[in-house]
Parts: sequence; structure tokens; C-alpha cells
Amino acid sequence: MRAFVLVLAISAALLAAVADGWGYNNYCGVAPGAARGIPPLALDGTSSASPRLIQVQTMFRHGDRTPANGNVCWPDMDTAVFSCEANAAQATAIGNTKSTTRTNRLYRFMPIAGAEVYAGDCYAGQLTELGVEQELANGAAFRAAYVGDGKLLADTFEPSEVMFQCDMSARVMTSTMSVIEAMFPHNTAAAETLPLVNIYVQDSETDPTCPNAALCPGLVANAAAFVNSTEFIEYNATVIAPLIQEFEAALNVTGITLTTLQTMFDCANVWTCHNFSLPASVPPALWQALFETGTNLTIMQNVFPSPTAYGVLSMGPFLTKFYERALGAINGTEGIAKFYGHGSHDSCVMPFVAAFDLLTQWTPYAGVVIFEFYEMPADSAASHAVRMIVYGEEVLIPGCSAVLCPWPEFE
Repeated sequence: MRAFVLVLAISAALLAAVADGWGYNNYCGVAPGAARGIPPLALDGTSSASPRLIQVQTMFRHGDRTPANGNVCWPDMDTAVFSCEANAAQATAIGNTKSTTRTNRLYRFMPIAGAEVYAGDCYAGQLTELGVEQELANGAAFRAAYVGDGKLLADTFEPSEVMFQCDMSARVMTSTMSVIEAMFPHNTAAAETLPLVNIYVQDSETDPTCPNAALCPGLVANAAAFVNSTEFIEYNATVIAPLIQEFEAALNVTGITLTTLQTMFDCANVWTCHNFSLPASVPPALWQALFETGTNLTIMQNVFPSPTAYGVLSMGPFLTKFYERALGAINGTEGIAKFYGHGSHDSCVMPFVAAFDLLTQWTPYAGVVIFEFYEMPADSAASHAVRMIVYGEEVLIPGCSAVLCPWPEFE
């Protein structure tokens, strides 16, 4: 059986530049100069011993990218020229059980400059160099918190301890590789062979990481119910429809629909993150209204008819696996990893957060959600506990009495 190896060339200088991680900044994600790692666990002093970390499960969004869908955003959008230096290279590895491979050549897939939808040398939805840097920062933060020096994981990559999974979109695959590269740096300067690190993938029809109507057909009926709900009908009449009219007038076009508006929302965020000028005929307040409307509508969809009800439909299969892995760590089940990393999209991370009734914003580029599972000291009220970290900040899980949530309360 043939397996494909994607190789991302990352310089030591770039790894060093992101060693401490970066802080979050709204939709655009981590930005240079605002250092923030994973917050250390604060102890309340009630026990003579410290909790012992036994497992981490995390889901992270891909890094900064070009517009996702290859659609026209607005008239005269070619004034923005995208440049992409982060291109994955590929070789073929024969044998799924091998831990190393020998290759004489890597193959790089390059966009044809001037032939893509957007001006420049990037294809639609491509991870940018900044996106790589953001995910390197995530990997560096994971390493600082969880790798080596008596921490959760060994200093080098151990397949029995760590499992990464992602979908087959190039930006998510490259983001996941970047996280691993910084989490487990490897010097191949003098090596004759390259190490093989498995990143697991799954057919979209069976993948539970994102809302999947093939697994939960009720999602189709729920989407129809939302469109016919009083909440959406009122929001559409009072917010969306007037916003469409204002954009049609400002851009001097007709025929803008909700789908068009959602494309403009994506493009406007990308333009903002890349410091490109938005069409001057649209006043700043109208762009701000678009950002707010797009975010609010998506939050409404992810909590309809309630966070719990939608969470069961959208993330039920994933949460089942999530719970089984956590329970396996608590019970010491053989074959359960210590670290699970899921590279994904905002459309997957947001319903994951919403399932815990904590969705208040759009998931930023490279935004990370972390669950840490602890074995508690013998004199603690509960034998195990859970901590949740959302976009760099620890949060109080609803229904829990403390940030370090006792397992019976979380379960």
C-alpha cells in the first residue's frame, strides 16, 4: 500500500522566532509581538501534592490563508495581490509500518502565477507563510507545556504517545505538519533517511471531527428548522436584508444574496488580515456591520435550538470518541494516547466550543481549544479533573464549580 509523505521546509531561524508562541487577535489569529503560551495550572493550595497531567486533547484551526472559495468578492478586487511562499513538498513512502524513508527527490506543487482566481501566486484557500508561522507558534506552545523535562510527553516524537489527525485539505494538512515540526523539532542535516510521522486522515463521509450529515442526518432537518425559525426570520428582516441593501448601494451592484454576503465576509476578513485596502465606497461602519452580522449569524446557527441539542447533532460522534479517549486515560486503558491533536477548520472548532455553551466569537486563524485531563492527589474530593483552554484562556466549563473541573461534574 502506498502512503504519501508531505514535507514542509522550515528553517531553524523561523522555529526560533516563534518559540514562545503568540497572542490572539480576533479573526486574524496569532500575531507577532504578543507572546502568550498555554497558561500554567493554578493550584489552590488545598492539597499537599500537585495534580498529574495524564492526557491532552486539542482541536486547532488552520492558520492564515487566502480567500477560501475562489469566488469573486466584489468588483475590482485584483488590486490585492497575494504572495504565497509556503508550499508543501511531497514524496512517496512504501509501507505503512516503516518509521523512516529514503528519498532522492521531493515534489512541490506550485500555483501558476497569474492563472489563479486571486491576483498573485496563491490558489484559493492556500495557507500563507504567516499561517505556517502561526501553527509553528502553536507547536512551540505545546512543546513548552507538554514535552520533555518530566512533562506529559517524551522529548522526541513517540507514536504510542501522540496521535494527530486532520482532513485532506491542503491548508489543514500543512498546518498540522507545522504544529508537529515545532512540537518535536528534528535535525535531519546529517541523516541519510527521513523520519516518517503519521498524520491520520479519514473519509469525509465517516469523519466525525466536523458536523457531518452522513453521520447525523438530523443536521439537515435542523438547518431547515433554523431557516424557518422566528429567530432567523426576524434577524433576516431586521439585520441581513437591510445590510444587503446597503452593500448593493455602496458597491453599485444588484443581486447580493445571503450566500454572497457570506463570501464577502470571508474576503473582508482576509483583506483585513493582509492589510489590503477594502473598497473605499463602503464606509468602515458598514464593514464592521458585516463582521458582526456574519459572526452573530454563525453563532445563532451553532446554538439552535440550544447549545446542547445542536451539540448532540453536530459533534455527538466526535464527543463520543473524545469521552472514550478521556475515560481510557483515566482507567489506564492500553492503546490510548497521551496527546490527541486534530487539525481542522473554523466550521468544526466553533460547534465544538458551542457544544459546551461557550461560543462567543469566531474561531481565529490557528485558534486552539485544549482539554487537559488530570489525576488528582489522594486527598482531593475527586480522583480526576479537567481543564479547558479556549484560544489561550482557561475557561469555566458550564456546570463545573471550578476551572479545574472535578471529573464527576464534567462527566
